This record gives sequence, C-alpha cells and structure tokens, in this order.
Amino acid sequence: MLNSTLDWQLFAQPIYTLRDLSHRRLREYELLIRDADGQVPLQRLQHLVSSAEGNRLFWQWKTSQLLPTLKKQRPGMPGYWINIEPVQFNFASTWQFLQQFVRFRNDLMIEITERPVAKNEVEVTVPTAVHRLHRLGYRLAMDDVGTGQNQLNLVRLVSDDVQRIKLSLYMFRQHRAGWNSIFQQWDRFARANRLEMVVEVINSATTARIIYCQDPHCLQQGFYYGKPTKLSEIIK
Repeated sequence: MLNSTLDWQLFAQPIYTLRDLSHRRLREYELLIRDADGQVPLQRLQHLVSSAEGNRLFWQWKTSQLLPTLKKQRPGMPGYWINIEPVQFNFASTWQFLQQFVRFRNDLMIEITERPVAKNEVEVTVPTAVHRLHRLGYRLAMDDVGTGQNQLNLVRLVSDDVQRIKLSLYMFRQHRAGWNSIFQQWDRFARANRLEMVVEVINSATTARIIYCQDPHCLQQGFYYGKPTKLSEIIK
C-alpha cells in the first residue's frame, strides 16, 4: 500500500497576516498532499489512514517528507501546519509520530479535520485527543469549522486547548451560498474565545478586502496569494 503513496508530495500554501490591503506578512504554511497529477488524493488518503497498518505506512511516508525540512528550520522561519484526520487518533502510530516530532513543536502545528468517524470506530474522541495534544505542547487548530463534525458545540468543547479556528469558503462557492454572515458568527466566536481565525480559499481581491475590512486581524490563505509551492523548494 505504501507504494501507492510514493508519488505523493507535500506542497506548502502560505498563511498571511495583512498589515493593510497592500502589505502582508507570511506567518506559516499549511502542508497539502498532492498526487503526481497535482490533485488531492482524498479517497486514497482516507482509505489509507482508516486501518492501523495503512496509518502506520502513512506516518512513515510523512516522516520521510517532513524530517529533512524540519531539520533545516532556524529561529524566526515560518512553521508548518499538518492535517490529522480524527480516525487517526485511534492508532498508536499517530501518537508515536507526534511523540517523535514533539521536539519540532515550535515549527510543526496540527489541524484537526472535520471528517467524522463512525460511532462504532471511535476509540479516542476528538476532545480527548485535542487535550492530549495540548499537553504535548502542540499548537492546534480546528479545520473547516461549521462543516462535518467541527460544529459549534464541538469547537466550544475544545476551545481552551486550541489556538486557532479555520473557516473555508469552498463549500459556500460549491453551493453558490453567501458566506459573510457565517464568517461574522465565527469571527465573533474567535474573538470571544481569544482564538486566531484563518479564512481559507481566498481567491479574489474582493474577498480579501471584505474580510480585512471586517476584521484586519483575521489571517488569510488561498490561491489569490499564489499557488502552493513544493515543500522541497521552500528550504533548499
């Protein structure tokens, strides 16, 4: 099964703080998995990490991709956010990886995705996993809030242990729905709970301007700021 992932690569998408509409500062990168065709291998990825052996092989591959870059990190350089699927918390290999990489926790941060786990497969709940990650010293984010299982009740449960929430505009574009009122609701929640907020899938100057004008502290991420870059090209 590992052979089927060897053509995968990690791409780095920048996350920015805006000083104003003309000036921005690179904060960190989110690491995205892409296949040889440049596509998101979502079905293959979910299948791979849904078993103990597949998940072990996934972290073996991820380690081979991350370790060379993290060893080159220097103070002041932007760090990296990686995604973990909730189902992965069921497997010892996930926690072994996190324990192994805890020495890089200043440069490696964790986003917990929104995809739910079937009730009969839950061994480690998201709140339990998030609290355990917090104790390890990782910075944490809840990804794609308002979708999947990352609804308000769950995010509220873990708000003392996470530092960031992320709102994606992807689903709104898919359904041609307005996103501004939802953005305002989550932005108020983030401020009330002293959380950073990132809006991702920013694809136009108009969207970037609307978000900045409503909350200049909100971080932004998306193709409007350029295409993701191969991780291997970030630090040579």
